[in-house]
Amino acid sequence: MLNSAVIKKKEGNVIQWIKDYAEKNRKNIDMQAAKKLFALCNEKKNNIKSELDKLFLYCLNEKEITLEVISKTVQNYDEDNIFNLLDNIILRQYEKSVIQYRELLNKRVSANVILFNLIEKLNKLIYFKETAVKMKYIGDSQLDQICAIIMQKYKLPINYYEKYKLKTFAAKYDFEKLKLFLKYMIELD
Repeated sequence: MLNSAVIKKKEGNVIQWIKDYAEKNRKNIDMQAAKKLFALCNEKKNNIKSELDKLFLYCLNEKEITLEVISKTVQNYDEDNIFNLLDNIILRQYEKSVIQYRELLNKRVSANVILFNLIEKLNKLIYFKETAVKMKYIGDSQLDQICAIIMQKYKLPINYYEKYKLKTFAAKYDFEKLKLFLKYMIELD
């Protein structure tokens, strides 16, 4: 079985990749700045690379990419908004969903990114619920183990925030409702 040490190792590998990629582009980035970038990009390597490329242009005449620069320039789409949108859509609260969707668009989150993240969160939720049922989930002590299994089996990393949101959603919704909603989301995509 995988455990939280595997998740920490993966985080360390991505942080090292950030530092190496910056060095390859003749920039330095300290550990705290790399961790901040990792968190703001929701631990997604393709988002990290895209943000680093922008940072290289922003810091064209600088050697160092600092925590301050990252805080000023890297935008986080705020995962909580995606989970709230998903919750309202599943609950068929369409007026709230439309308002939340427009708010995300106003924050310059593209429709494709919103849809991708909704589908990704829903997939993770279904895998989380299936794994928890198979393990006869009894409490928080098993959360890291469930997430490690999902990461190993489905290659879907689950960050700290997602882990607790998925636990809440898994208790709230049944399989059939989730699978039906996923089918609709995939058709929409």
